[in-house]
Formats: sequence, structure tokens, C-alpha cells
Amino acid sequence: MADRTRRRRRRARRRRLRARWGMLAGMAAWGALLAAAPRPGRPQLTVPARMAGLAPEQAPRFHTAARGAELAVLGGPVLFRLRARAPRPIASVTKVMTAYLTLRHLGHGLGRRDRVALAAADVEDYDQGLPHDDSEVAMHPGEQVTVADLLWALMLPSADDAAWALARVDAGSARAFVAEMNATARRLGLRATRYADPDGVRPGSRSDPADLVRLVEDAWRLPAFRELAGVARHRAGPFGTLTNLNRLLGQDGVVGVKTGWTPAAGSCLAFVGERHGLTLVGVVLGEPHFRGMFRDVAGLLNTGYRLPRRLVVRAGERVARLPLPGPGGASVPLVAAHSLQLVLTAPWLSLRVESLAVRLPLRAGTPAAELVVSQPGWPARRVPLLAAWGYRPPWWLWPARWWGA
Repeated sequence: MADRTRRRRRRARRRRLRARWGMLAGMAAWGALLAAAPRPGRPQLTVPARMAGLAPEQAPRFHTAARGAELAVLGGPVLFRLRARAPRPIASVTKVMTAYLTLRHLGHGLGRRDRVALAAADVEDYDQGLPHDDSEVAMHPGEQVTVADLLWALMLPSADDAAWALARVDAGSARAFVAEMNATARRLGLRATRYADPDGVRPGSRSDPADLVRLVEDAWRLPAFRELAGVARHRAGPFGTLTNLNRLLGQDGVVGVKTGWTPAAGSCLAFVGERHGLTLVGVVLGEPHFRGMFRDVAGLLNTGYRLPRRLVVRAGERVARLPLPGPGGASVPLVAAHSLQLVLTAPWLSLRVESLAVRLPLRAGTPAAELVVSQPGWPARRVPLLAAWGYRPPWWLWPARWWGA
């Protein structure tokens, strides 16, 4: 009886082992079948991989009377530089950093109505500024104002006393706030920028056009800053109706940012302009005349707006092909999902194609790759490429249902 039991157990163990070996052999055969299945190559461009860009005769000619200037595409290449790495006093363009820090630290949207009481020091700043023809708004000790009111006063009439009041509210003292301004400049990589005050009256507040363009690009990402910098008039509580000193607002595509003037700095302007889907950001420092500065900046912007454009690819245009598995070298054309037009700022454009994972059978209109268009100074632009028609593999290629080219 015991012998029969042992024999049954041995037979059962042998059956289990045969079943396991059979399963492993089946898996190995399946893997070999998959590995042996024909695999397509990478998608291949059917248009040139390099296109002509901005021709020498098309290059814009920029002119300015400023001592230093820079004009760039927002998030893109620099179009024009004039002594852009020469630090100079920057006057009230300093207030771009003051507003930027206040909005970041206090988290105040302009609709919030949190109130602060004006201190005697704030009123003293107002009184001291009047004899020197500084930009000021009337302040009284103990008066209740909102941080938003102070920000509007800072950015529209360029009120110096509002800058000092914001510094106290934000950091507890002007000295601590200025230290934070300089720390932020270092964090943003503004190597030539040094702040001596929150309003820019002192000539020790210095920067260069390249640094200031970078700061404006950072500040422009804040919706509240865009609102502050782009309004011509605003009623701000006890300060009444405030008027922006930027006379270009609403003209030549200008949507912000900040004016400045002191005897040491001359006339200064940080600006953002938009036209035909192109956003330009720039700074001029040391302009000889305040009114002439606006004509000068309008000329810079309009020259930038006239940069030539090129239609790189049209919607539905065949730009690549996807090789298919199997003999004969068959392929499926890939067409652009949408058109792509670029502003030309460099002598050449480069094109390449990147593959996507594709499942068989392939349906017409399935995204199979991406066209990547590069231009020096710009982020790469991508256009999805779609299968022009479908493809169903023959039965003997059925293991190749998935591939990543």
C-alpha cells in the first residue's frame, strides 16, 4: 500500500515537471517567434533636413539713442543688443523687482482687500520726496490702504513712497527688503544687478539691459504683474485715479511694463509688445530724452515685428514615411497634422523626425511620429505626423502587432 502511494506521487511529480518544462519551451518558442518577426525601421524624412532661414538681406536694422539696450523674443532669441552687458543706474525700473517680490512673497492678488496702516516713516518718505520732484502719492499716518493700492501707486505714477511702504510691509524694514531684492537677483542669475533701494532713486541701484530683460520675462509670468504693468489708469482707494507714465501703452502693440528717470540714469523703459502672435520684450537705458525714448522704443518694436516668416509645413503635407515590416520595402506616408509657420531669426532651420509607439493594424490618421523643427535660440516646435492611410499586416506577420520604431 505504501509502495503504491509512493509510485503515484512520483508519477504526479514527473507530470508536473513535464508540464513546467512544456510551459517554458512554449514561452521560449513564442519569444523566438516575436524576435524573428520583421521590424520596421525608423520613420524617415521625405523633405530636406535643413531649410534656409533668415537671409542676410532680410536681417533687421535696429537703431536707438539709448546708452544700452536689448530686444528679444519672449522665451526666444535676442534680436538686438547695444552695450547690453554694461551696468548703469536704472532709476524706477528698479520697481519691477519691488512689485515682483511683493506679489511673490505676500501672495496678494490684486482683488484682495487686506489693509495695512501707513506708518510715520511712510509719510516721511512722501514729505522728503516732494522737494526733489520725486513721484509720490499723498500719504497720512495711520491711513488704511491695501497692498494692491500701494502696488498700483508703485507701477502707474511710479510713486517712490509706495515703494518704501511696500518694503516695510513685506520685509519689516527697507534694509531687509533690499537684501531680499539682491538675493533674488542672484537666484535669477542677474550677475550685473545690485539694488541700493526699493525705488531706484539712488544711483547705486544698477543693472544692465540683458539682466533686466531676463527679470521682466520672469515677472511677466505672473498674471497680477501683467495686470499692474499694462493698465493706463486705475482708481486706487485713497490715492484716487492713478495714471500710468508709460505713454506707449496701447500703441505699437505695447502692453507694459515700467518707465524710469533720474539725472544719473537718464530716461529708461522696460517694455513688452505683442503683434501678429509675436511677443517682444526689451529694455532701453540712458535715453537722452523722455519723450524721444517712446519714439525710439516704437521704432525698435516695429522693426522686430517686421521679421520675415516662413511656412515650414502645411497641414496634410507629406513630410516623412514609416517603413512597414515584411519584404518589398513598403511604407506608409506620414502627413502633418497642422501647419507650422515660424518667425525667422537665424540663417537656417533643422528638421528631424521622432517616432512614436505604433500598434498594428494601423488606422489612417493615427499619430505615428513627430516632426521636430529647431531654430537657434528658440524652443523646438513639434508637429504630430499622422498615417496617410491604414495598414493591416498579412497573417504570417501577426506576432508583430506592436513595435517601437
